[in-house]
Amino acid sequence: MRKYTMPNNIINFPKHLIRENEEKERKAYRYLIFFAMLCMTTMLCKSIFSYRLVELHGHILQAGQLIAPLWFILFYALAARDSAIWDTITKSNHVSLHAFLGGRLSCIPAYGTTGWLSLNIPELIQECEFYRNKGINAFKLRLGHPDDIARVSAIRTAMGDDFQIMVDANQRYAPEEASEISTALSPFRITWLEEPTDNKLENIAAIKKSSCIPIALGETIIEKSNFEAICRNKLTDILQLDLPRCGGITGFCEIAKIAMHHNIPLCSHLMYEVSIGLLAAFPNAHMLEYDNLLPTGIFAEAFPVSQGCVSPAKVPGNGATLTEAALRQFQTDSYHFEPKRKLFSML
Repeated sequence: MRKYTMPNNIINFPKHLIRENEEKERKAYRYLIFFAMLCMTTMLCKSIFSYRLVELHGHILQAGQLIAPLWFILFYALAARDSAIWDTITKSNHVSLHAFLGGRLSCIPAYGTTGWLSLNIPELIQECEFYRNKGINAFKLRLGHPDDIARVSAIRTAMGDDFQIMVDANQRYAPEEASEISTALSPFRITWLEEPTDNKLENIAAIKKSSCIPIALGETIIEKSNFEAICRNKLTDILQLDLPRCGGITGFCEIAKIAMHHNIPLCSHLMYEVSIGLLAAFPNAHMLEYDNLLPTGIFAEAFPVSQGCVSPAKVPGNGATLTEAALRQFQTDSYHFEPKRKLFSML
């Protein structure tokens, strides 16, 4: 098997970036601006790639924790930069992201995810049939409708016993309520109950103990330490990773390895065009969240469904390359942002 390598340029970073007792906010902004803008831009523009990308990723997130109100913004910004680095690395090696990461699996079973609360029962069944016509025999609908039980019952009756049904609570229940809805839904052979409550570990533990339906969660969790605690204590049956909230591909892979170590099945959250290459790199990959939210034909690569499964793209890079037509269609004018607070004056 071909051995893929990156240029052997090692960027050295200080071991202790943050000193707890020194003007935390000022330090945080300084390190974020310095490492995120200087080091990452250097990597992208000058093709200086490092085996210590995980270390850089961790340092930036460590600094970001000190500005909690903006922390989630950091993750999205870091995810975009991090994913661009991986895309550049894999393209420079003329290999797909999936193959670069080891390419354990050739395809992943998919499930439809467009069971919105705004849809009535006939429309929900129509959505299920849309996915079944693609070979996908699994569908997720949201909870929170006055007729939740009737909606689930109608789908089970219309689609049959061999059709998988998942339900997503979007963190709307207290532990006691989640236990009640779990019991009420149990006759319908639900595949999993997703995000039944908030991300407090004690609430998750209480629901995991009382639920008669398997629990799935993870898409709104940011802290790696929480993922470690959830996996170590088996607080979920299925772990779902959101690429932006993981801080990009580096964070996704780090958390996926934790799930693999604890033998917890792994699913993705949206962005299936990129997520498929990541999921299929891990042997504990379980299911791919599949949607029809984006316009068709905007990517250069196709992601066909075959027998209910999706395969990673084989082209170099992360596999999600916009066509020239899509770039022209969605192009926007540049926008100059002038912050009211001059962050650079803090340096």
